[in-house]
Amino acid sequence: MSSDSDVRSRVWYFTHTLHTRLEQHATRVLAATNVEPYNVLKQLFQSLILSTRLPEDVKFIQLRVPRVAFTVFESNARAGTPLPDLHFDGYIQSGKNKLDRDRLKSWIDAAWERVDGKLKAHTPFLSGFLKPDDATAAAHLYFQLLGKPALSTGGRPPKLPPVSLKYSSSHM
Repeated sequence: MSSDSDVRSRVWYFTHTLHTRLEQHATRVLAATNVEPYNVLKQLFQSLILSTRLPEDVKFIQLRVPRVAFTVFESNARAGTPLPDLHFDGYIQSGKNKLDRDRLKSWIDAAWERVDGKLKAHTPFLSGFLKPDDATAAAHLYFQLLGKPALSTGGRPPKLPPVSLKYSSSHM
């Protein structure tokens, strides 16, 4: 039996809740200004996710929030009433080094699921985040917080076809 610290991967899927009720300042900012709620929510995510405790070698982070929950968030923000907590999910990918679950949980106490294999072969990521169908895209709001997914990295570079170097006297 392995412990959480033995579970390591370069790619992780996670779910968490952004406790916006703790962000009274955000409620006041949204009620008093014309700042778009999307931008305020992105700033809240950045303060949660991109903290100083962000594990080294993290190269990619993308989140999504159900659009219905965002609509309530936006409505409350415009009315100046307390913001609802927001459930979100996302993916994180590291560079060359694998991340262990204990380290991730000490960064954000979320529900972490290791993604086996590469992100480019992970169907839930492809259909839910990278290239969602119209219904999925309409049902969520996406937040690109860090980098781009490494989908075609590693391995040998593709072989290029040989180049023919035929010259004629007219080209000289």
